[in-house]
Amino acid sequence: MKTIIQLLLPTLFVTVMLVSCKKDRKDDPQPNNPTTTITVPVSGYIVDVYGSPLSGVTVKVGNQTFTTDYSGTFYFQSATFSGQRYTITFEKQGYFTLQRSGQLVQGKPVVLNVGLISENDMTYAATKQFNSSQADSVVLPNNSVVSFPANAFVTANGTQYNGMVTVKACYLDPTWIKYPMFVFNGDLYAKDSTNNDVMLNPFAGLNVVIEDANGNKLQLDSANNKKAKIKIKIPPQLAANAPNNIEMWVYAPQQGAKQGKGSAVKTGDSYQGEVLHFTYWSFEESFDTKAYVEGYVKKNVSGNEIGIGGVPIVVANQLVFTDNSGFYKAIVPAGLAGLTISPKYSALQSHTITNALSDGQVYQYDFIINQGSSLVAIYGTVRSSNQQPLANALVQINYYNYTSYTNEILHTFTNSQGKYQIVVDGNATSYSIMAKYGSQYVSSYISGPLTQDTQKDLTMPATPGQNYLKAGGQIIFNITGNAQNATISGYFNQELSIYVHVSNTGMFNISGINVNPTINNTYNLPSDYSVEYGHQVISHRNLTSGTIKFTKFNTNGLVEGEFNGQDSLGVQVEGKFSVPYSTLLLRSKK
Repeated sequence: MKTIIQLLLPTLFVTVMLVSCKKDRKDDPQPNNPTTTITVPVSGYIVDVYGSPLSGVTVKVGNQTFTTDYSGTFYFQSATFSGQRYTITFEKQGYFTLQRSGQLVQGKPVVLNVGLISENDMTYAATKQFNSSQADSVVLPNNSVVSFPANAFVTANGTQYNGMVTVKACYLDPTWIKYPMFVFNGDLYAKDSTNNDVMLNPFAGLNVVIEDANGNKLQLDSANNKKAKIKIKIPPQLAANAPNNIEMWVYAPQQGAKQGKGSAVKTGDSYQGEVLHFTYWSFEESFDTKAYVEGYVKKNVSGNEIGIGGVPIVVANQLVFTDNSGFYKAIVPAGLAGLTISPKYSALQSHTITNALSDGQVYQYDFIINQGSSLVAIYGTVRSSNQQPLANALVQINYYNYTSYTNEILHTFTNSQGKYQIVVDGNATSYSIMAKYGSQYVSSYISGPLTQDTQKDLTMPATPGQNYLKAGGQIIFNITGNAQNATISGYFNQELSIYVHVSNTGMFNISGINVNPTINNTYNLPSDYSVEYGHQVISHRNLTSGTIKFTKFNTNGLVEGEFNGQDSLGVQVEGKFSVPYSTLLLRSKK
């Protein structure tokens, strides 16, 4: 399957510079230190194994949560972590839960693209039901096997469980081109069984979930030494270099890393080992030394060579992104030959580091996007409503790729001057651009195809004032500013459209063809403007009589006013509105 990373597939010209040196790297992976607090923006998007965006995914960052919309994206303007590594959880009913971790750098946004595997996907997963009183096993699609002894399960509180058991398991192959998006952890850092820092080279991974008849989580009865046996297939491409004995690793979310927990033995084309509990297990070779792979992605834009942010690059089984200066970096095992660097998921256009890197060595590899290719840059500045540049604003571009027949989503963060630049395939018919900053966002469109780099500046809407709705003597809502679960928009281009919606409470919508009303003039409903309203008790209704007045119409700020009248059933309705002015599609939402 082709993915967004194939955006750079056909047209990257590579300039390589190799530097061998030692550095004191202050951003190396380190164990979590609970006294350390780091606050950064977090963003990304989530897909299934076929590349389709996943809506309804709950993303957990500390005590904050976000539920993805139709585009599968998530965004936290400010996420605080206790420690030097982050842990982010992704959950959706019917899919295997995923947890990702990585190194934090104060002020540097965390950008992630992740994938979730369906529990019902017959290509990657398997499900088996059996009675806990009997020994049984689940066989995965690649013929890996997980075997359980009889009477081996306990509930969450440690009580012996008797009854039907459902085991769900999925296998992760490191040679799978999508592996970096679906694997636990994300980077290659781990702690071995003696608590030393190591770097990993993966050979196989396994995620197992055990549930009772009601869907409650079960675990192995470790108190009574009930162990499950794992026979996991070694990918054919890795078999020749697979060691006879390999370490087993369990993902530990509290540490934000994998931890060494025993070993497995190579038997034929499989590794075999035993475990006392289930989470994500992997079979990986460890290295106690590390090296660094880094570089830039650059393009000549309007006569200036600039770094391109948000470019996904696979470096030795981990997916990293260029920052807003175009810089990327990955920490890899030293002493391991054949590491690859690629801005795509297929082997084409990738670069192989033939010789093993030495401890502390820095290997630099730059990508230069030539002029005249089908790749063009969309760039600009994101500003607040008072025209101040916004640093660390999220910018996302969505378009349909007619070459790979996939919907492409690319994102980056603005730099300290509020500037962004994203490279896209110029052959698309249109591009949807959205910038987010805190509780506000603004969206716009560019028509395609694009034959040259295009500038698109974006300005955030002003903060709304009071929005009020009363119907039949009952106050439906009375909010000020960017209230929780409220969507507030003002659109004044070829027609006037004002939309105020408070989730699970009520809404009103004002529309009309007069986009330049006179301040404090009284207009009639519904002849001059129409007002639709609704709340939890009734479906949407239009006001059939009444008046509306605009008390403010600031083309650089807010549009405000009030309305009152009756609906078709004679219910008296009144309201106040205060929305941002824009000729673009704007939303102010929290």
